[in-house]
This record gives sequence, structure tokens and C-alpha cells, in this order.
Amino acid sequence: MFYTGWRKPIENHRETFMKDDQLPVVVEMFITGIEVGLSAEHIITNAIKNLKGVMESSLISVQNKMDAGVSFKEALMDAAEQSFCIYFIRFATLIIQNREAGDTETKRYLEEFLEEIEELKTNKRIEQAGRLDNKLFFPIFLGYFLPILIIFSLPFLMSLSGLFDIF
Repeated sequence: MFYTGWRKPIENHRETFMKDDQLPVVVEMFITGIEVGLSAEHIITNAIKNLKGVMESSLISVQNKMDAGVSFKEALMDAAEQSFCIYFIRFATLIIQNREAGDTETKRYLEEFLEEIEELKTNKRIEQAGRLDNKLFFPIFLGYFLPILIIFSLPFLMSLSGLFDIF
């Protein structure tokens, strides 16, 4: 009982990260920031200035926790876990692991992650387009076929009214 009551708001919150298209924007900001040589903290500060919505509030919480003395790893993972979005959690894990390992392939990993997100969005669009045919059946039926049916059947119905005058 409790799960069904809580599931819908949690799923809506989780989906806002993908609907707003801000997670791919943040990933692109990290890719370009890494190309230029900026630190992750500086990239987050720039992202906060340029974003609106759910990702902005998540990154603001990361920034506030870092200002309070919490490590970057803990602040970013806490914000990712509060988002309930598996892609944001994967993004945070990718950034943290590559930062701790000093991996120079972070840009490539982020580009692959961005391609995966774009592929997911494309698949959702294709799925919605497939369902559109079912949604449009009744409006098309009522708008085209029903008037045509009435137009062709009206003369027949008028001739039947003359049949009843015989009796």
C-alpha cells in the first residue's frame, strides 16, 4: 500500500532529470570543461550559473555541501542518490572514479555515456511515435469515417421514410 502511494512521485522526480534534458547538458559541460582543463568544482560552479530546474538544485546542493567542508565525492554521490535517477548516479560514479584514479580517458567515457543517453531519448521518442497511431484512431474515425458514413447512408434513410408512408 505504501509503495504504490510513494512510487508515482518518486518516478516523476526520477523522470524529470531526463525530461528536462539537463543531465545531457551537464555531461556536455563536463566534457568541454575536461577538454579545457577545468576542475570538476569549477565546472559545477559554471553549470549552476547556466542551468535552471532539477539539475541546478542538485548541483547547488553539491556546491553547498562542498562549501560546508564535505568532500567532493560525498557531496556528489549524496546528490546523485537523492535524485533516484540511475543515469545521474552513473554520471557521478564515473566522475568520482575517474577523478580518484587520475584517468585521462574521462572525456571518452563521458562521450560514450552521452551517446547512451541520446540513444535512450531516441528510443523513447520512437516508442511514443508507435503509440501515437493507437491514440489517433478514434479522432480520425470520428472526424472522417463517421461523416462519410452519414453522408452515404442519408439518402437510403430518406428513401426508407417513404416506405413507412405506404402503411
